[in-house]
Amino acid sequence: MYILGYLSHRGWNKATLSWLLYDWANSAFATVVLAGFFPILFKDYWAKGLANAEISLLLGVGSSLSGLLLIFAAPVIGYIADLKAAKKSYLAVCILIATTTTMAFTFIGEGAWQLALICYVLSVFMFMAGNVFYDAMLIDITPSAYYNRISSAGFALGYLGGGIALVIGVVLIWQGGAEQMHNIFAGVGIWWLLFSIPLLLWVRGGKYKRQTASFGFLQPLKLLRTQPAIAWFLLA
Repeated sequence: MYILGYLSHRGWNKATLSWLLYDWANSAFATVVLAGFFPILFKDYWAKGLANAEISLLLGVGSSLSGLLLIFAAPVIGYIADLKAAKKSYLAVCILIATTTTMAFTFIGEGAWQLALICYVLSVFMFMAGNVFYDAMLIDITPSAYYNRISSAGFALGYLGGGIALVIGVVLIWQGGAEQMHNIFAGVGIWWLLFSIPLLLWVRGGKYKRQTASFGFLQPLKLLRTQPAIAWFLLA
């Protein structure tokens, strides 16, 4: 009991630990899919027969499109999620779509680069959008004095989880051959979904905010006028 009390006073409790575990969950997607095997499988399997320059262009377009969609969507959905205290609900939608499209890679046949690219754009967009809601939940689960401690621990656990998932994927391919890549995508989706469960069960969705939509959308513009360095950063 003393240990539990000490940890609680240091900012550690069921909610914060559950929040941390989501970084472990989705980092498998970042390391195994984004940085690891999707570009390889896209080049050698889904886009087989296309020129290397065309493959690079398609991958670049897919990544850019995901980011562009987030630029336009995040301010709107982020504000609505805050206003309705629905960050966790929106994150749950992102998790469901992202994990579904990630596991769908397992069933996409050779040469179907269009379908693979659609799933890629959706999964990357939902991965990034989910992080918007995930990061915003930090202020709801712990006092400001613990923000740095909890956030840093989340980064560390994410790198650890992503690294372990990547090692597992490499070992599976080493033992079972390149065809195991398809199964690895399904494994990443299951990993992501499984380790998201504690957050969905034990982390609050935030507090309801009584304010008008115009006020919410004007706040970022006011911030950009008073701190032009932020505007230059966003433009870059």
